Amino acid sequence: MKKLSLFIDAIPGWLFLTILVGVVAVFLDPIMLLLQNRVAQVEQDKIRGDAHTLCFRDDFPRGRQLQACLDGRKLANIDNKKQLELKYLERLCALEDASSCYELSQIKKKLLSQDEYKSLLNRACRQGRGGDMLACGKLGELIKTESPDLSKQYQEYACAVGHKKYCL
Repeated sequence: MKKLSLFIDAIPGWLFLTILVGVVAVFLDPIMLLLQNRVAQVEQDKIRGDAHTLCFRDDFPRGRQLQACLDGRKLANIDNKKQLELKYLERLCALEDASSCYELSQIKKKLLSQDEYKSLLNRACRQGRGGDMLACGKLGELIKTESPDLSKQYQEYACAVGHKKYCL
């Protein structure tokens, strides 16, 4: 201990301070990185809880519900929880999010009856008013024999936004 004390006394004050600041700076960066990661994790956990609460209850404004469901779905995807992500996707479709209805129709295409598939595509299309135009094109193909005029109209919606497959 005496040798360390003599060594410290032999070093000029400014040099000792410089060494001390250097050592602190070297160890401070990894500590700050750990703290930032922990803060990010806590924030994600809070968003997870809030997303589940806000998304699946009907006593919140629709805009907040949509955002919560989108956040929850994104975090479920990051966590690789496919069932939870599908649950959020179904809720988004129930809240009339057109792109989610279309995506859900494509995921469940083989599991649904023809009428249920058409219903999902119809919800996604929204009769061409702000819906997913690719869904309109696919719906137009499905109802070609039942309603040729409506089919043509839906395919024209899809064509108008650049889906060349549906251009007649």
